[in-house]
Amino acid sequence: MKYSSRRAVTIGVFLLVAAGLIFWFVVPGTLPPVIMLPIPSGAPKPISWHSRVMQKMPAWAWRLKFALLGPARGIGLEAIVLELPSDSGATLSNLSLGAPQFASNAVTAWVLSPEMLNAFRGHCKEELQEAILFHPRISTSDGVEATLNMGNSLPATGPPIVVGLTFNCDPHARDRAIDLKTSLCVTEAVTNQNVATASISVVTNLTFAARMQIPNQGGIFLLSPAVRQGKQIGTLISGAMR
Repeated sequence: MKYSSRRAVTIGVFLLVAAGLIFWFVVPGTLPPVIMLPIPSGAPKPISWHSRVMQKMPAWAWRLKFALLGPARGIGLEAIVLELPSDSGATLSNLSLGAPQFASNAVTAWVLSPEMLNAFRGHCKEELQEAILFHPRISTSDGVEATLNMGNSLPATGPPIVVGLTFNCDPHARDRAIDLKTSLCVTEAVTNQNVATASISVVTNLTFAARMQIPNQGGIFLLSPAVRQGKQIGTLISGAMR
């Protein structure tokens, strides 16, 4: 009896130490609200060591994980992609965003609290409804990558080309924020009239990849530099943990 009790205590201590080490090495410290990442290529990504370990885990290990940590937290993500005039100062003033928390050659970003997010959504619904290009929603969970495509397929000699929005998300639930690695691409089909036979080209209006710390129930608004025809693309990405 004593041996069994001692063994149980030893196993319990081992699991606590292992959980502490995992927390220490896996959970990041304080990160900037936005970190720009390299644009992903079209080539397939190699399977990470984390994914390989997850695939090899036996059923009893998953049951132990759920018993110790509970099921993975659900995460709901939403994006609103807007086409704004290049001189969008008045629009930004109406949104009451304040000073940006991040700025680079690629995007300028503002972190929105839950209250600011609700006001932003209300302004989009009332004043910017016609400027909304895409409004995707993704329901996933902690550590589960998801990709959403919206748009139309164009005929091609090879595989069909999807024109519209590609929204990739790899979220992780933290204490008060969603640690999100994401890439977003907005493309448009344009008819070439300067050639003898009209043809269609695919033009990229926006593409970026970033790691963002989204406040729970809040969001981050990113504004790109002016693109074709003097337009800017604004992207609101928000999230909530369940």
